[in-house]
Amino acid sequence: MNSENQNPNWESLLVQYGLGAFETMRCVDGKIALLPYHIERISRVAFDWGKEKSEIEKEFTKALVNLPLELSRVKLLLGLNEGNELLSHLYVYPLKIETKGRKLLLRKCQNKKSENYKSCNYASHYLEKKKANISGYDDVCYEHDGQLFECSSSALVFLNKTEGIVAEGENLRSVSVSKLLDKKNSFWKKGKISLDTLMTSGALCVSNALHGLVPVESIHDERGEVIYESTCSIDLKKWNNFIFNE
Repeated sequence: MNSENQNPNWESLLVQYGLGAFETMRCVDGKIALLPYHIERISRVAFDWGKEKSEIEKEFTKALVNLPLELSRVKLLLGLNEGNELLSHLYVYPLKIETKGRKLLLRKCQNKKSENYKSCNYASHYLEKKKANISGYDDVCYEHDGQLFECSSSALVFLNKTEGIVAEGENLRSVSVSKLLDKKNSFWKKGKISLDTLMTSGALCVSNALHGLVPVESIHDERGEVIYESTCSIDLKKWNNFIFNE
């Protein structure tokens, strides 16, 4: 289902120069979950276009009308037309929540440049994920000098029974993790996930704005050998309620 907004026209900056951004969101009962966090994230991009946050909020309000009541995946494409005015197009699809544990393939980054992270380069990481899928993995995660960063479509979150550790890549702008960070109390601290950390008692999860926290079942190296296997279970239903409802 598409919104009533017109498709981006040929002369738009979005079509001619790829000057655009998108947000993928979870729609429940006709409302977008974590909407302020989506607006905040995409506003960082639009600021580079010379657009204020208030303009982004107005465009979101205009686009997100008549949303379905059933659980849905909503993608809002935002760009600029030839008059440097904001334009948007909405796509809506049914959403099936994923809860099965993820099997990840570890990829090593040569450095910490921004292009190593999916937040800054979606296309290359989409292709990396597709190659991993062919080999039987659900996704890839990235590592540099012992530190784990984001996956191709999710943030990495490590939950410990005595302390919560939220780790984010240098350029990560994860909506779900942002909610956790904003609502953190003395139980939570912002930190890094390392391969050594995974050997302690806790549960590694992937997290995004569609599915919330989903457990990582195992991580494998390029030869297919297991370098991490989950041995700890945590009530993720409680934590997902924390993200989406509380």
